[in-house]
Formats: sequence, structure tokens, C-alpha cells
Amino acid sequence: MARPEDVVNPGYDYIIVGAGSAGCVLANRLTEDAGATVLLLEAGGGDSHPYIQIPLGLGKLQQNKMFDWGYMTEPDAELGGRKVYWPRGKTLGGSSAIITATLRCLMEFYDVEVPLVVQPSLVLSVERDELRVAAGLQDRVAQAYEGLVYMDFSAEHERQLHKLRYYQYEPLDPALLPPLYLAHHHGFSEPTEVFHNDAQERFRRGDADVVNGMRRVADLAASARRVLLDRDASRLARLVDENFDVRRSIFTLPGWQVQMIDAARACGASANFAGSGGAIVGTYDDERTFERLHLALAAVGSRVIRPQIVDQS
Repeated sequence: MARPEDVVNPGYDYIIVGAGSAGCVLANRLTEDAGATVLLLEAGGGDSHPYIQIPLGLGKLQQNKMFDWGYMTEPDAELGGRKVYWPRGKTLGGSSAIITATLRCLMEFYDVEVPLVVQPSLVLSVERDELRVAAGLQDRVAQAYEGLVYMDFSAEHERQLHKLRYYQYEPLDPALLPPLYLAHHHGFSEPTEVFHNDAQERFRRGDADVVNGMRRVADLAASARRVLLDRDASRLARLVDENFDVRRSIFTLPGWQVQMIDAARACGASANFAGSGGAIVGTYDDERTFERLHLALAAVGSRVIRPQIVDQS
């Protein structure tokens, strides 16, 4: 999502107004061409505000000019000529960004318990079937469970409850994690709603590179779970790096993203993508390494932070 000062750059191949579900998907598809430059404009901010994250926040979202355009319909003859409030999200992800918040609010208000294991699938069904967004379960699992969670989507773990599929989701103690950093570029980003380079479609077509690569990524995730439980930080760092190497072997990645990875690795830190949004995440050994990360990534237009991951239980 661009900053206001980036808009003056006349060199963009495409300019998309609105970072809702459709805008993010379109931007993702256009950036499959590593040589294309895309400007994605969004009037709202990010979707991490507490009003979006907590159930009772839903009431604060409606008709709040920070998050909602607050549209009204045309007069409806069937309603005696009345106009009806029509909420439309003004935030990264658009209307779909408040789906999880809406689900939590409805559960609390109506005192209805939707089992945690199927909440991600329910949210995904709204995005996929109603909003027509090509998305996956991973982000929705993270939103529903929060904290640190291991996911295994292999066929042997597939189950159904209330006609919704779910898999193995295992919350882990965040205290198992070594020191983490997160870095994002000041001027560039990419939407996170779908995999880069139409990976889902390539997987469905049986593309050997993608199929084998995804299997290797699943193996790496299982290995990472084991080394986390063993508190083997050096082995975890190698797995993080290998995860990115697998990804780079499958997809065409923009040069600025690879530059961020290379800069972090040159400091002695591990580095991989944090989803598909253009941010990177990794581990580091000590304060001295973090200081080197800060300087090296600042030199390539990126900001480094230390995320705080807490136990949601």
C-alpha cells in the first residue's frame, strides 16, 4: 500500500484505487510480472486496530469514518421509501477485513459457540464464496488462533465439522521462540490475499515445481515444530532460510524483496517472507546482530521492528 509521497512517481505501469479484496487480488495478479510497477492506493489504514480485532469493536466500526465509508442505499419502495445503511470497509482488505471481527461479535451477542477449529474455514467460506476472493486457510487460522500455531494441512488430518473442513492446528508456547525481527519496505508492499504467481492454480494443474515445493515447505514446517520444541535456535534459522530458498526456486520474486532477504542474511540473521505481503521475518542471535539488521535494511529502504508474540490462552 503506497504512502502519499509515492503517488508523485510518474513511473508506475498500473495504478489501482482501493485496496479492498478485488483491488488486492488485481494488484497481486499484475505483480506476477516482476518487471511491472504497481501503485495500490487505499484511503483507509491497516487492519490491526483493536476495533477490528475484538468482538465488541464491530459497533465502533459501523459509520466510523476511519473504517467505514458509511454509504446509504437509494430509497426502497418496499421499505416505505426509507434508505438503508450500507457499510463498506475503508481499510486494507476492505470489507473482508471485518469478517473475523463480525463473526466474533455475532458469536458473543447471540451466545453461539462456533468451534475454534472451524472458525477459519467459516471465515474463508465468506471470502471465497461471497466475495469471490481466491484465498487460503493459513491466514485465517492465524487470525482465529492468534499467537504461535503450527498447521498441518495434509490429507490424513482433514476432518469435517458442521460441513466445514478443518485440519491439524496446534497452538505452541511463544516462549519457545528465539529472538525474532520483522522488516517491511517503506515504499513497496504486495497484497496478501493470494499466493504469488497464481500458485494455487499452478498447484491444481499439477505443476511439478509447485507441488514438490509445497511438499518440501510442509516438511520444513514439521521440522521447525520439532526444533522449536527442542529449543534449537540455530537449526530453526537454517530451516527459515531453506523455506525461502524453496520459494525462490518456484516463483519469480521482485528484486527489492530478494534484496531485503540478502541484506538480512549478510548480517548473520535468517530471513523468509512473512506471508506474501513483501515483509520479511527471521531470527537473530544477539543485540549486536539486531543493530546490524537495523542499519543494513534501512539502507535498502526498510524498517525493522521486534514483534511481541504473547500466549493468547
